[in-house]
Amino acid sequence: MSNELKQVDTQPSRFLVPASFQEAYQIAEMLSNSEMVPKNYQRKPNDIVIAMAMGAELGFQPLQSLQNIAVINGRPSVWGDAFRALIIGSPDLLSFKEWFDDSTQTAHCQITRRLASGAKADFDGSFSLEDAKQAGLFGKQGPWTQYTKRMQQWRALGFAGRNAYADRLRGIWIDAEAQDLPPEKDVTPAPAESKVDSLLSKAMNKDEAETVVEPEPEQAATQQGPTKFEILAMSFRDCTCVEELNEVADEVGKAVNASQINSSEREQLGKIYSRLNREYAQANQETGEIA
Repeated sequence: MSNELKQVDTQPSRFLVPASFQEAYQIAEMLSNSEMVPKNYQRKPNDIVIAMAMGAELGFQPLQSLQNIAVINGRPSVWGDAFRALIIGSPDLLSFKEWFDDSTQTAHCQITRRLASGAKADFDGSFSLEDAKQAGLFGKQGPWTQYTKRMQQWRALGFAGRNAYADRLRGIWIDAEAQDLPPEKDVTPAPAESKVDSLLSKAMNKDEAETVVEPEPEQAATQQGPTKFEILAMSFRDCTCVEELNEVADEVGKAVNASQINSSEREQLGKIYSRLNREYAQANQETGEIA
């Protein structure tokens, strides 16, 4: 009987891995019509293709990409556990350690890897409670209030991970870090605001009191109530969670199919949905204790 050990094939499944752009788009269209993918990818085959391409650069399978990659505040990000998995799965990793120092209220992460030259290099990341206060994060509504240590640990991991594996992570951020970044500002000069845009801006601004827009005299006689566009815009404003946002988004899709709103109105409603979805996702981000 031979004592030679058989080598076990540990390669991941190649199911649904496209061989061309055409195959990638066909897969994306199929996935976009499924309820099994995250809601931010449903009915968005273009976003799915880009997510699969980005995930392939990081070593993810297509379905892993959809589960672990998200664009938050304009920055491509991965969930924290996926970020950690990319580091732990590196063949040149020598050691990986995370801990929290209660005496200094500081989270630490230390990564040691073997460089291409053969040398051993240590990379340290830390994030203290004082750092959180200076960054305006401590006491912030949401995870920073409920799970302060956990959020500090994500920051320490992000710093050490990007320093140690800049070649593999390609500048990717942890979702918890990206959530705390200010939204990207559009520096493109704004066009003259139309009456529809003005109504939408007033209706959707949560920080302003509700404003009643009086119709112009020549319109008063014929206007019989709010349009479908106005109803949907106000419905978005009344949402209190992501689930309600998605229900209104479904109604937008039905209105488009029924030609009740035009392409410009659909685009405006899409912008409202995206902004509110980011706000509610940030307020309801899931967190847990460090394994």
